[in-house]
Amino acid sequence: MTEHSEVQARTVKDFCRAYGIGRTMTYELIGQGRLRAVKAGARTLIDEESARVWFATLTTEKVSAKTHEPTHADSPNGGERKPTGADR
Repeated sequence: MTEHSEVQARTVKDFCRAYGIGRTMTYELIGQGRLRAVKAGARTLIDEESARVWFATLTTEKVSAKTHEPTHADSPNGGERKPTGADR
């Protein structure tokens, strides 16, 4: 028997890990017909060719390496912390 070195199908879990998306979006893509999936017993397998086609259709976004995270000085109250239940 000859082994295929190329992946033909992935489980939903493996697909999510490989492409960096969640299960909900994966099942939405299957429902929209953008990913081809088959059942093997209880497992849902996603056809790798359809995954590659879907991935190729994604647009690229410019991502900044530096993100702005709000500091206390950026907050509306000028950096003063409001007391919480733990502070009382």
